[in-house]
Amino acid sequence: MDTSNISMSFVAKYPLVTWLRKSPIEISCMLESELGYKDKAFNCGHKNYVNKGDPCKKTKEYYEGLQIPGYLAPHIYPLIKTISLAFEHGDLQDLSIEFKDSISIDQIKQIFRLPSNREHFPDNIMYIYYGENVSALNKPVDPQYTRWLDIVGFDHMGAGDVDCK
Repeated sequence: MDTSNISMSFVAKYPLVTWLRKSPIEISCMLESELGYKDKAFNCGHKNYVNKGDPCKKTKEYYEGLQIPGYLAPHIYPLIKTISLAFEHGDLQDLSIEFKDSISIDQIKQIFRLPSNREHFPDNIMYIYYGENVSALNKPVDPQYTRWLDIVGFDHMGAGDVDCK
């Protein structure tokens, strides 16, 4: 699919790499101001949000955060099928995207202005993964194409990683 004529206003204004380590309120405000989506719990009206969770006793709160509904994903970028967000201690830890169909990894890097190698990652990014192109619309496996993108802001830290008493 030729994406050269698709408006990239949202991802141009809010590049994906800038989302990592942001609070659910910050991300929700981007969606609210640009796309008119207002989350019930996390929205621009909750500017004083503070995460009160911990990985041992208040795990639900520790992992709380905004989830992007499926219908909204293509409004962020038309080739996106779903976006999953994983929060920890009030910051976006992981952003996972599934595309509607496989696209080239080079095209993903260009569309979302992703750094080509680790030496050029911004400080808020630890890893960028491109999933394998496994049975994307019955196409043969090609390592240059994928249906998945995963951007990690920091390593997961849950109850198994700390001394819970």
